[in-house]
Amino acid sequence: MPVYTFPSGYETAECFLVPINAAMIPLVAGALQEMEQRRCWATDADYELGYNAIVEIEAQMTALCVAKLVQSNERVYRLLDNALNGTIYTTGAVEPLTGLVTVLPPIADIPPAETQDKALRLDVAKIFALVDNLTNGTVSIYAPDPRNIREQLEDLILAAQSTGELDDDILAKLAEMAVLLA
Repeated sequence: MPVYTFPSGYETAECFLVPINAAMIPLVAGALQEMEQRRCWATDADYELGYNAIVEIEAQMTALCVAKLVQSNERVYRLLDNALNGTIYTTGAVEPLTGLVTVLPPIADIPPAETQDKALRLDVAKIFALVDNLTNGTVSIYAPDPRNIREQLEDLILAAQSTGELDDDILAKLAEMAVLLA
């Protein structure tokens, strides 16, 4: 069996997610357990560092690296949830064992039905309400005028004609627009 020395730079190296075929997990776990033995390491210092690193790898295989991956997916969800629904998130405590940050509120299983003032979903709803108002005269909280765009344009033409402030060319173009919208 080979004898190992503990690698330098271990403390600052990144964690990688290594896919292992499910059928190979017992063999990989067995190989890692073998490396927990003193006989695998060149010195007592290598053994102490190596043993702790192997135990950490075994723990990461079960949760820690996967937890970081899940947390990165949750960050993407919260980014979209904030943009679409206006949900405001805050950071909480950092777990000392894993270094993972608690974020509040927790991600809901079902997205909230309500929206807030700065949400993209609300902005889109406002645009649809305005377009519906302009084309059909549908009244909403965002578009309280019951006249559609053609009716509003006709009212503008009548007002301009009664005051005589617009020249005939502009009035003719406004009238053409009203006919096209009809």
